[in-house]
Order: sequence, then structure tokens, then C-alpha cells
Amino acid sequence: MVVKTNRYVTQEINKQRLLRQSSHFKDWKSINSEHMRQFLGVLLHMGCVKMPSLEHYWSKNSLYRVPLLSRIMPPNKFQLMLRFWHFINYTDSGSGRLCKTIGLLDHLINTMDNIYCPNKNISMDETTLAKHLLDQMGAIVLDLMEKFLGKVYHLYTVNLYNSFELTKHMINQKTCICGTLRTDQKSNPKECLKAKLKQGDIISRSREGVVVAKWKDKTF
Repeated sequence: MVVKTNRYVTQEINKQRLLRQSSHFKDWKSINSEHMRQFLGVLLHMGCVKMPSLEHYWSKNSLYRVPLLSRIMPPNKFQLMLRFWHFINYTDSGSGRLCKTIGLLDHLINTMDNIYCPNKNISMDETTLAKHLLDQMGAIVLDLMEKFLGKVYHLYTVNLYNSFELTKHMINQKTCICGTLRTDQKSNPKECLKAKLKQGDIISRSREGVVVAKWKDKTF
């Protein structure tokens, strides 16, 4: 990011035939890795402390003043870095909304994938995936759980992902799975589907190590 940002500023300056006296380009000074760490730290802090505008973070008004940021970086430098922040060479940008950040995203995904170690219980809800992938739920669950299969993890899902077939496969992979089921699943036990239950009643059926239960909540 340091190299690409400095290079982008140079390219932008070279595109200017004549810089105005008031141009912000004249205030730019080459940055190093320490400056970038400071810049990223300020950005992260801004995500925790919401202000009406960027200027408010450096305001001298006691209602808004954040002394820490003033000690880390002056506002002009921060705004310049924000203006020129780059992850790729300016001339190498391709098409698509993520073309300028795809390298950083790939790096973050690979890094987090290597260092992330979840606890025993893992949950997966409908916000995990985009709607155009909803017809591939079983395969996607297995793909996301690939690193954790066979390690006695417990996966909890909503009915969007769960099925008898998926649960059976996960059990064979020594991975527990628990979740609700859609009523239109072909493998659901017919006895459970047809059962008319009273409040507080429960019926269950077991097949090939998979238990499917239906109950009627007492509160409804």
C-alpha cells in the first residue's frame, strides 16, 4: 500500500501541467510503513467513534475533540492519504467494482483463513451467503467447513442450509450438525410432517444416525 500510494501520487502530479498555489498536491510528502500504520489506526478508531464529519475528529471543540488523533496525525495529512490511498498500480486497474482492492482482499482472506481458529460451536445463518447461491447450499456448507471436518466441531444452521443428506454426511465426517429443516425437504419423515401436535408435544424419528424432530412451542 505504501509503494502503490506513493506511486499514484507521483502519477497524479505528473498529469498536472501546472499546480495551483493552493493545490493539496504541494503538501504531499512521501510516506513510509509507519505512516500507513498510523493512517490505518486512525481509520479503525473512526469506525468505533462516530463523528458528523472528518473535520470533527480534529476539532478543538470540547464536545468533539479526540486528542489521540491529533498526536498521531494532522488532519491535512490524513485527508491526503485518504485521497490517494491505493493498492495497485494506477495503470493496472481492470474492470469491476473490486478491481482496485482485489489484491488486498485476497491477502486478507488468505491471512485470516490461516490464523482463524473457531471455538467448538460454529453457526451459519442466511446472511452468510448471497441470494444467487441459495440453490447450492449443501455444497457451500461443506466448502466452508472443509478445514473443520473430522475435528468434532458442532455446526448450527438455519433451514436454508440444512437437510437430511447434509446431516448424514457431516456425521460421517465426525462433525455434529443441528438446525431447523424446511418442510419441503423430500427426505423429511412423513410421520413428523403429518403429525398434528398440541402445545408442548414433540415427535421424532431416527434414521441412519440422523434424528428429525417436530414440536409445537408452548408459547404459540
